[in-house]
Amino acid sequence: MKNLRNILFLFLVFLLTGCGAKTPEKLVRSSLEQIKKLDEKTIQNFVSYQDLVQNKTRDTDVGEETIEAVRLFFQNFDYSILSTETNEDTATVTVEIKNLDAKTLAHDLCLALTKISADPRTEDATTMNSYFTVLRDILKTNTYEESTTTASFGLLRQSGNWKIQTTEELKDEIVSGLITALKDPYLLTPEEVADATLGVFTDFSPEDWVSYLGMHDVFAIGSEQSDQVDLSLASQIASCFHYNVTQLRVNGDDATASADITSLDMASVLKAYKQKLLAYAETTESLRASDSEIADKSAKLLKEALDENEATILRSVPLTFHNNGSTWEMTIGEEFSEVILGGSDDALSAFHDN
Repeated sequence: MKNLRNILFLFLVFLLTGCGAKTPEKLVRSSLEQIKKLDEKTIQNFVSYQDLVQNKTRDTDVGEETIEAVRLFFQNFDYSILSTETNEDTATVTVEIKNLDAKTLAHDLCLALTKISADPRTEDATTMNSYFTVLRDILKTNTYEESTTTASFGLLRQSGNWKIQTTEELKDEIVSGLITALKDPYLLTPEEVADATLGVFTDFSPEDWVSYLGMHDVFAIGSEQSDQVDLSLASQIASCFHYNVTQLRVNGDDATASADITSLDMASVLKAYKQKLLAYAETTESLRASDSEIADKSAKLLKEALDENEATILRSVPLTFHNNGSTWEMTIGEEFSEVILGGSDDALSAFHDN
């Protein structure tokens, strides 16, 4: 996911650019102590403006979400200096870093961002604080095991002062490999991407379905009650929707699967609706009714048929995946909307033919 690259700047170790200590070990220790004792001011300095510009983030404000997320990430941070090697004006300080399991955190973060990007109800989360909010919520909700990694600090003495050489590798080591984990295009499996994408629909409200499917007088009733009919249809979809991902096959950077979708049985709805129409047609009320009254009555009967329906239907939709070098991209078959609507095209054709 390209969006995941935008979060890499969050942990670029701005603190490691300090200099002035008399020995390499003292400078490294001083920098790592700042991470152990992070405060609001330190965290604000932690996110460098250069990195924000590089990642083209539109929001450069460091808000409460930023402060809390960084604090939570480093709350159990600890270190031990293992060795120091000095050769004239160069030095290497090897440090053991103890912090949370960054790879597992990266997985959870990637999964959360995939769900957000798949949800049509959410706007693009491209601000710094929006990413931090996701990270903060994950760190507050989940508990991670401790992980021990090794970091190698390269230092250079210039004009009598030692300075840490801040490399991409060192930044990654300081955050226990989080950056490397986030760059792993196979961090999530195709099945996880499918669940993250389709799972969004499980908590759709009827209004969400109306918006997503662009419903506007779906049955072309031509009545002022058409919006209520659409809402009843959406309510049926919301209550019936269920999915199961099956037949997953992975071949290198490509994969296929099938999504078995449960939705309302539109044929059953229209059968009940037709029976109601025939019963209405036998009344004297139908003979006296105007065109608009007939349209309104038809809408009412269709709404009743929808509201009373308990029949469901199971149909499959093909899923295709391709790993683009950042993550797995999933494409849902074009028939998804038709399946969600309970096979409405076939049901309507049968309804009119009979």
